[in-house]
Amino acid sequence: MPSAPSQSLFLILGRDNFEKIEAEIKTKYPNDYYQLGDGQWIIASAGETTRGVCDQLGITTARTGNAVVVAFTNYFGRANKEIWEWMAAKLGAQNA
Repeated sequence: MPSAPSQSLFLILGRDNFEKIEAEIKTKYPNDYYQLGDGQWIIASAGETTRGVCDQLGITTARTGNAVVVAFTNYFGRANKEIWEWMAAKLGAQNA
C-alpha cells in the first residue's frame, strides 16, 4: 500500500499586502499554518513544491501580493515552545 507523501514545511515571507496573503493562507491551509509575525508564516503541506505553494496563494501572479517562499527541512533557533511543538507535530517522526 503506498504511503501518503510526508509533510514539508514552507516559510512564507510576505513583502506587501499581508492581509490578502493571510486570507489566502487561511482559506487554502486552514489547519496547516502558523503565523510567526506580521507577514511571516510557516505552512505544512504534503507533496507540494515552493512553486505550488506560490500558485495556491496567488503569489505567482501577484494576485494577493509579493512574497518569498522557502521550503525547509531543518530548523534551529530560539522561540516560544509552541512553535517547536507545532513544527514537530506537522513533520511527525521524520525529524525526531
